[in-house]
Amino acid sequence: MNNPAISYHDRAQAVNPVALQDLAAAYATLQQSVEELSQNMQALLQTAQEMLEGTTSERNRRDRRARQGMGGIYAEDFQVDGQRQQRWQQRTTQ
Repeated sequence: MNNPAISYHDRAQAVNPVALQDLAAAYATLQQSVEELSQNMQALLQTAQEMLEGTTSERNRRDRRARQGMGGIYAEDFQVDGQRQQRWQQRTTQ
């Protein structure tokens, strides 16, 4: 088929029309799959972003509660430090 005397039209006529239909169907399926993949990736990205924002929000809430003395890791640390300070003051004043 590399004979330059054969025109493009003649080569196109020689291609199996069933193969062209199969190729067109495969291409359409591929396009649909790529579109679905794109939508799934977008949904995954949005979910990950929401999870990240939720984590940050929860951390901020925990820090705010701790600063207000209403619980959380930091409040427990402050309580322990306060107990140590009281014991030290008791030892030094006796």
